[in-house]
Amino acid sequence: MTYYEWFNNWKQNRPHERLGQAFCNDYIKQPWPELYYCESDERSSQIIYYYLTDHCYWPNMPDKTNTVCYYIEGELICTNN
Repeated sequence: MTYYEWFNNWKQNRPHERLGQAFCNDYIKQPWPELYYCESDERSSQIIYYYLTDHCYWPNMPDKTNTVCYYIEGELICTNN
C-alpha cells in the first residue's frame, strides 16, 4: 500500500482521527506525542513523510505487523521485527 492509498483510506473511513493519530495507531507501537497529538494535517503529513523516507519506505507504507518504534535518549528508533 502506498502512502497516498493509506491517506485516502484514512480520510474516507476515519474522519474522527487526526492524521498523526491514525498513523501512530496503525504503525507506531510506542508513544510519539509530537505526531499523535499534532492538530495540523499538513504538519503531520510532513512528519510522516520524513519518517517514511528516513526508513526507506517512501512512497510505500511499512507492514503494520512488523514495525516497532521506541525512544532511546530522545531519538525515535524504528525496527522491523
